[in-house]
Amino acid sequence: MSNSFKKPILLLCISALILTVGSAERVFHIEMDLHKNDTAKFNEIELYENGKPSNYYGNPGNYSYYLKNKNEEVLWEEERKFTWFMLSDPPQPIDEIPISKNIPYHSNATIFGLEKNNNTIIEVNIPDKICLNFDNTCSSYCEGKNADVDCTCGDGVCQESSNERELCPEDCGGNSGLEETNQQENNPNTGNSTGPSDGTEIVDSDQNTNLLLIIGVLAILFAVILASSKVKIEA
Repeated sequence: MSNSFKKPILLLCISALILTVGSAERVFHIEMDLHKNDTAKFNEIELYENGKPSNYYGNPGNYSYYLKNKNEEVLWEEERKFTWFMLSDPPQPIDEIPISKNIPYHSNATIFGLEKNNNTIIEVNIPDKICLNFDNTCSSYCEGKNADVDCTCGDGVCQESSNERELCPEDCGGNSGLEETNQQENNPNTGNSTGPSDGTEIVDSDQNTNLLLIIGVLAILFAVILASSKVKIEA
């Protein structure tokens, strides 16, 4: 291959790589099964740090996905239709559709739901699914929602909503933890620690993504310099 063709191909590859790295974003990943009788089985919801929303480009239908905040305000909605047959020859009717979908991330989203003709099929409390684990990692989504023990353990306040009595006994002190919480709520002069305990990692995916992008750009620049010097040597 001549040198005149090498440079455009190299630049095209670099551009594609930059677009791929730059398009990654934080998304909610949903796994569920929708039944033809308009019931659903919810399997899981996860937070993907580097994903891409799986947008629907078909004709709008009478089904709608949605995200809401704690005030029941709609943050995102997507109308779509489902076809209850398998694309085979001949088409075969089906009674269940497995759904695996990435939806746009909203930091204040607390409810994910699916409805048909404005009638709710299923609703899920997102913090209860994502934040109620104890893995020594406080994600930025869970921080401040009083749902993740990783974000609240060590602040001296017993959060009953996050099952802290079982997972973080040092905050609850046995049966006295709830009493301490009530005392702090009733006493405006009592100071509360708002930060996570020592050793708790707060994950900020925006910073992680930017770091990966910078590393990728530097690697690309090094490849360009190396390729250019090789072309000069061959010439």
